[in-house]
Amino acid sequence: MLIIVYSVLLLWLSTASCEMIRTYRGARLTVSVSLFTADCSKAGTNSGVTVSVGFLDWNNKLVYTITTPTINGKSGNNFERNTFYHFKYMVPEEKYIRIEKECTYLADNENQTIYEDCFHVNLLYFHLDSHGFGPDWKPATAYVKLFHTLKNGTMIAHATDFKPRHLNCDVDWVTGSGDTYLCRDEPWNWNVYLNAGKGLKQDTIKGTTTNCDYAGTDSTVTASLNYINAVPNEDYLIYTISTPAMIGHYGENLERGTRFVTKYDVPDDLFAKIEDACYDNAIWPIWSQSQYEDCFHPNLLYFQLIKHGSTADWKPGNSTAYLVYSRKNGDMTEIKVDFKARPNCDIDWVHGRGDSYLCRDEPSRVGKYLRRGNGFTKYTRYICDNSQRTLRKVPQFY
Repeated sequence: MLIIVYSVLLLWLSTASCEMIRTYRGARLTVSVSLFTADCSKAGTNSGVTVSVGFLDWNNKLVYTITTPTINGKSGNNFERNTFYHFKYMVPEEKYIRIEKECTYLADNENQTIYEDCFHVNLLYFHLDSHGFGPDWKPATAYVKLFHTLKNGTMIAHATDFKPRHLNCDVDWVTGSGDTYLCRDEPWNWNVYLNAGKGLKQDTIKGTTTNCDYAGTDSTVTASLNYINAVPNEDYLIYTISTPAMIGHYGENLERGTRFVTKYDVPDDLFAKIEDACYDNAIWPIWSQSQYEDCFHPNLLYFQLIKHGSTADWKPGNSTAYLVYSRKNGDMTEIKVDFKARPNCDIDWVHGRGDSYLCRDEPSRVGKYLRRGNGFTKYTRYICDNSQRTLRKVPQFY
């Protein structure tokens, strides 16, 4: 039996590798940035400038970001009128591993064009900390180059120019306190300030809305990752990680046949509580390493819906959670968990008012709506069919 499964796995891996070549896997990355300050009155700044580059997908969702060290505008001739500032930044190995995986996910491990484009940054992001008089800054063209050194020693360079209108001194300023950004391949606008930024967050949960009639929703949806104890008759809630709400009546969010993404950076104090809870769960009556490691693989996906508009119910498709754990020494590991809703348009709907949940490793159930949730109070019981459940190990840190 094991040999058959292993053979199937090898076949799947061989098929995937033929579909897409992960060119940048295991590579190293250096970012080179040249920033020009325009020749306008009061164009210079004393503010501290933090530069980030990133990539947005076709839905303008942030896939990854690379944030470089802050530059002191008060030091030397930094960001003085009609000057330029050049620097290089070597991206840490563990950060680049994460970027390459994000691009692989974006391409669904099969679309070579999307994968390759993902390594050409299309977002230039400025964060300014105000210092002194005249904190605003008027940039001219910014030149960004990414130097990818592949495992075989080959270097691939990607150059991207970001062009505010430096000849017009009345527009495209960077505000002296806050965040602004420029996009690649974007027509000029006519605002005094560049677009205001909203922070740099990436994706944690990715999923789809099915292509069933009325599958989309105008409701506000909050997705949460949870862990339920695997001990028979003690299937109670151990921890909860709630992600930011998705507003269904905004833009194309949660429309029929679309994808959704949501991201949450877990605070250190919350993760410390999660680790304590997993430890306590594994220590009694005797220590179980397998139970401890499985606890870091969420096994319950929870949806809270707040009704808005006439289309309240929602028919999600499959959802995948990606969790990246970082140790104090910088080592990282990633855990991927799939939650599968059946594509049949008559079942597995989320009720437009209230809470519903999906379990990991659970056989198919029959019902128009997913089971109703009972909230997030610790030790609340959640009934999942664990007949096919397996305890999962934490992957080796890389």
